[in-house]
Amino acid sequence: MLIIPRGGPFADAVRQCNVNDDTAHWMAVAAMDQYGLYIASHGIPTTTEMANPKKTTFFLPYGYVMLNDVLPHTWDVTSDTIAAWVAGRLHLDLLLLKSVDGIFLNGILQNQVHGPVESDVTDPFFIPFVVKKQDKSNDYQWITT
Repeated sequence: MLIIPRGGPFADAVRQCNVNDDTAHWMAVAAMDQYGLYIASHGIPTTTEMANPKKTTFFLPYGYVMLNDVLPHTWDVTSDTIAAWVAGRLHLDLLLLKSVDGIFLNGILQNQVHGPVESDVTDPFFIPFVVKKQDKSNDYQWITT
């Protein structure tokens, strides 16, 4: 399993910095590395190599994302979309863990989402990105929970 960390409190600090979108993007991606290192300090290895690991590993994305700069530099793209992008690049299933009950539409918890929806559970770019990637290839199986 390759774990893509969110930015956590380090990304929250970036949001308070009042910097332009480009600077905020790179600071927030670096925050993902920082939070990944923090969590991994409890005994899970880390890597900066974009590869399917032999055992559970935290991926520190900053260096790879910097060299493969294809995502928009905006707060509409967060670790959610970066995780989907990594899964797609490696042809891996995506399991997105969020600290919420799920995606609600008109107050009703959804078992599945079959297209773009308005939600604050994931970043605004995530669901259109996943749906677009799923439509382009049958090689991907996107699993979100």
